Amino acid sequence: MNIIVGCCGWSYLRPKDFNIEDYSHTLVAYARLFNMVEVNSTFYRIPRLATAQNWRSLVDKEYKGFEFTVKCSQLITHKARFSEVSFSAYEQTKEVCKALKAKLLLFQSPAGFKASDENINRMRRFFKKVKREGLTFVWEPRGSWYDEPKNILDLCKEFNIIHCVDPFRNESLFFGKERLAYFRLHGFGSPSMYNYQFSKKELGELLKKCKDLENKVSAIYVLFNNATCYEDAIKFKEMLE
Repeated sequence: MNIIVGCCGWSYLRPKDFNIEDYSHTLVAYARLFNMVEVNSTFYRIPRLATAQNWRSLVDKEYKGFEFTVKCSQLITHKARFSEVSFSAYEQTKEVCKALKAKLLLFQSPAGFKASDENINRMRRFFKKVKREGLTFVWEPRGSWYDEPKNILDLCKEFNIIHCVDPFRNESLFFGKERLAYFRLHGFGSPSMYNYQFSKKELGELLKKCKDLENKVSAIYVLFNNATCYEDAIKFKEMLE
């Protein structure tokens, strides 16, 4: 089983904290620590294709096998909420994925996007219409969807969408035909769950959760999305060695 470890973005990385010098871009420094990253900035603003092409070129100089996954634009999931207006943003995001050679596209629906009949139908119309062109879809539902998990499972099965979870909160319900698990670890606490550092015990529990899936999946993506994501991801990688 392949466990692929990375973080949700590279912009907060301080290379000197990891004794990295002589780097041309923070992304290059990141690529010396990890072999994959989730591009989180695409959620807030879809970059120009030239920018995405430059990111791909930068990591290719460091490691040609480097993998990008992409979080789709909030225009799709949060603003238009899978309505007709979403399709233009999807096409733009798809071109960014091509430039990055990204195979996985993450849709994170907001907690306020409830598991109502109307919203389920919105998602059905959206996923029936869009052309994947080789992309594998990943969905991170939040909020009331977990009151009736069958709604998640039915949509994931119908459209072959990988169910993304924080494994400390929920269990993956569907791994897709690709047999992939996608974990996003956010942390705990108030007022912000992201201002969190995972303990050695918790990272050990995470490793056990991964091992429990050994006969169910071919690969697990483990993405840290907390304040100390780079440090925690490195500690977890060391546990895999």
